Amino acid sequence: RISLIRNLQFMPKVLLLDEITSALDESNKHNVNEMIHRYVREQNIAVLWVTHDKDEINHADKVITLQPHAGEMQEARYELA
Repeated sequence: RISLIRNLQFMPKVLLLDEITSALDESNKHNVNEMIHRYVREQNIAVLWVTHDKDEINHADKVITLQPHAGEMQEARYELA
């Protein structure tokens, strides 16, 4: 979390997040996800979010899923609520 906060000081145009909450308990995972989603909305920035946790991408407007052994990507679009 400290690393994430330190990197947000520089107002990036794109956040590259790779399993950012994988080592956190559910409560802290929720807090970090909410902080990131709020920051993205307020700053109008893009996010490339790599995760195995489908709950982390509930706010996404575009999702690319890699299927095991399929050798191809599948794209799905979701509208923000």
